Amino acid sequence: MLHSSGYDRRVGASAQVLRPASQVSSGGGCLKVSRVVAVVSVALLLVFALFWWLPARWVKPALDARLHGLRLEAVSGSLWQGQAGSVLGPDGKSLGALRWELSRAILLGDLKLSFDLNGPGLAARGSMHGNDAQAQVWEQVHLSGDARFFARRFGLPDGYLEGQLQADIGHAELQGNWPLALDGTAQWKDGVLTTRAGKVRVGDLHAAASGAEGVVDIRLNDDGTGPLALDGHWQLSPLGWRVDMTAQARSGDPVMQQWLRTLGKPDTSGVIHIQRNGGVAGALATKGKS
Repeated sequence: MLHSSGYDRRVGASAQVLRPASQVSSGGGCLKVSRVVAVVSVALLLVFALFWWLPARWVKPALDARLHGLRLEAVSGSLWQGQAGSVLGPDGKSLGALRWELSRAILLGDLKLSFDLNGPGLAARGSMHGNDAQAQVWEQVHLSGDARFFARRFGLPDGYLEGQLQADIGHAELQGNWPLALDGTAQWKDGVLTTRAGKVRVGDLHAAASGAEGVVDIRLNDDGTGPLALDGHWQLSPLGWRVDMTAQARSGDPVMQQWLRTLGKPDTSGVIHIQRNGGVAGALATKGKS
């Protein structure tokens, strides 16, 4: 019969004492890792929640920087669903109040935005989406407002245009602010044009625009009953433009007659043929006809 020595009993006892200590150490390490994971998870959750309900006023400077001279005032709501009490133009004048909805798909790189602007001289609503800052797709855009407002935006003298302008753009694909594709209509109601001879009442004019591969064709005509008979095309591309239309007064208004004579010489029927062009494309088109 073998008997263990005192040395063996001491080694065995030491092993029994050391085993629980190693298990406690391992458990303490797991506890520390769990705490770190919990803290990181909570922090990420807070950041996600903050971004999910990000107040619009916090990102106002970033929004203003992307509005090409426009500024938002009295901003409220969230980045995703917000409003501005006033949108100020480059001249500091208010364009109206703005409401918008921004899809959270932007977190995946897909910008989807809908907007509704209402002001004293302009109303606009529609949607836009795109993955590139230089390329956007606009859909179901409606614009309406005082013609004087649009004249000022294009640098024309105040009072040069009068009446009401309306435009409906079903689809427009922009690349660097130029329409690669376009489908829309516009109306100028009760149009008045200020000339050197006085005010010319042109009535109701219509435009239908279509475009593909960067070439836009605009068909212009009147409603058939107004003081000005107008019919023709205006074609534009990045390389040039060309206008080919006819105009004739339906009334004996001397101011209308004088203005029309500045556009061209009438034929034997009193119809003025207006042909203008500019740029490379316009010049090539003119040579092709000659």
